[in-house]
Amino acid sequence: MRTRAGANTTITTLRMLENITRPYPGLLRGTMILVNTKLLGIFMQEHLGVLIVNRRLAGRCRGSNPSGPLGGFLAVLGDELDDERVALEEAMRSQGVRPTRLKNALLASSEKLARLKLNGTLFSYSDLSRVYELHGLCLLTQHRIFLWQTLAVLPNTRVRAERMEARARQQLIVLDEHRAAAAALLTEPA
Repeated sequence: MRTRAGANTTITTLRMLENITRPYPGLLRGTMILVNTKLLGIFMQEHLGVLIVNRRLAGRCRGSNPSGPLGGFLAVLGDELDDERVALEEAMRSQGVRPTRLKNALLASSEKLARLKLNGTLFSYSDLSRVYELHGLCLLTQHRIFLWQTLAVLPNTRVRAERMEARARQQLIVLDEHRAAAAALLTEPA
């Protein structure tokens, strides 16, 4: 009886491991990497939510800054964030991960709650609002860089992830220039 129970436990453990790990060819010829699909799925779902928040924040910032160099950049950024969301959803499908709609809805709601922070005016947009939004976009873009770096080790997402990471790095440079210009307005005499 003990042997059989032990064997059943071993089989159950192996089946559980099959469900959470998957071997992939490594980046070096002849090597393999094991991927914890459960944790990778959680990671991808959370970053999809971050991407959704990033897109909403870029849209809100563009709505308040529709013209000039910043408005033009934010319009392009919004389209590129939509492309990234599609790319991440495709990567998730390739890993057998389904997006969690409830979690994404909660994250989108948190972006709306962030609008309630003080900005020096009660009901209107201010220079401080622009600084906060651009600062948030910089932080969220850094998250996206980490996302694509992580996914670049998977063979089926490597090329696209490297391209998305490079694009996010370029976006971060431009965002930081706009953030610094906006922050400089805060130190000018009123």
